[in-house]
Amino acid sequence: MASLYIDRKGISIKADGDALAFYEKGKRFQTVPLKLVDRIVMHTGVELNSTLIAKLCSMKIGLQVISGRCSHTSAIMYTPHNDARRRLMQYRYFDNEILSLNESKETVSTKLQGELVNIEKIKKLYKVKSSVKAMVRSISSLLNKVDKAQSIDSLRGIEGNAALQYFGALEHLLPKVLNFHGREKQPPKDPFNSVISFTYMIVKGEIVNDLYAAGLDPFIGFMHTIDYGRESLAWDLIEYLRADADMFAAKLFADRILNKDMFSISEKGCLMSHEARASFYREYEAYAPVLRLKIRELISSLLSRILGSSLKEFDIVETKPYAA
Repeated sequence: MASLYIDRKGISIKADGDALAFYEKGKRFQTVPLKLVDRIVMHTGVELNSTLIAKLCSMKIGLQVISGRCSHTSAIMYTPHNDARRRLMQYRYFDNEILSLNESKETVSTKLQGELVNIEKIKKLYKVKSSVKAMVRSISSLLNKVDKAQSIDSLRGIEGNAALQYFGALEHLLPKVLNFHGREKQPPKDPFNSVISFTYMIVKGEIVNDLYAAGLDPFIGFMHTIDYGRESLAWDLIEYLRADADMFAAKLFADRILNKDMFSISEKGCLMSHEARASFYREYEAYAPVLRLKIRELISSLLSRILGSSLKEFDIVETKPYAA
């Protein structure tokens, strides 16, 4: 099972039994069996009918729609787990300040360790001789403060300061032709920022899909504050995977799969071309099995902690890994 990426404007998709049928100017040109798909990622400009949407729901196939500028997910449709008690347990678990603080400490600690590993990997990847020892020392010092943090706000401060040091190090390590000068995301202004933002968005869609399958609410998190329209738990969990996403992006440029000429820069920011997105999707899908395993392990572990904390109160004995 895999994700299906649709990045072609002016086409329509209909359900044909247990398959997707693709049409352009009224003519059918391709079919894809739905049994091969567990998630569809599509760009705006593609026409769907209600029969197909109902079919996707019945087969529990997620649908993620990306805006034309590739800057955000404009719609997500996933089928939630039927046991609402899991979500009730989740709310109570994250409402506990001590439990949420402990979850946040583990998240920040893992993220900072990943940043330190990435700095060394990217330095070797691009064979850079520049010294980034000062940034490494700063991140290491901040990592030592994580366990002593008394609040989630202080952890956010540690995480934010470490991110400044981390991306400061990458500014010295990434090729100058990429014109990377630190993290910029609204909008991204250079190819590397554009690719990591896009990668984070795609990975977040994977996480949201699996959170719903696990019976958890993506909008109720522990470190990211609850905000209207924000999938806070998905953003909490993506912190574990940002180093992986950054390394994936660095390799795309190091292996010359992507280059600066595949991007356009305007007042809207640095945008990926259709060619860049096609290359990205191909490489991402090859890499995704490793990432998806990590996501499932993260969610299964979190689900076990949530269920375990509430077993006595709800008299529930099921703690098996969730079914996709």
